[in-house]
Amino acid sequence: MYSDADTAALYDLLNPWDGTRHYSDAFYNGLVMRADAALDVGCGTGVMLHQARARGHAGRLVGLDPSAAMLDRARRRADVEWVHGVAADASP
Repeated sequence: MYSDADTAALYDLLNPWDGTRHYSDAFYNGLVMRADAALDVGCGTGVMLHQARARGHAGRLVGLDPSAAMLDRARRRADVEWVHGVAADASP
């Protein structure tokens, strides 16, 4: 049996974020890097926002996800805002 933390770790292995291999990842990387701020709804483990910050994004980055286990992994980076919840409940 897998714990939620195990499932979150497995998610990263099965769903790598790689703009050099996946056109859609490259597309979103470009959008995020050109924006002053970005909200990633359903951010999962936060890989896209982690990479944006590592590539030099200096603006506000916010990840929103309903899974506490996914956000626990995302919070490895403290320079991104992580919000537990769903988009319908979010406020500006």
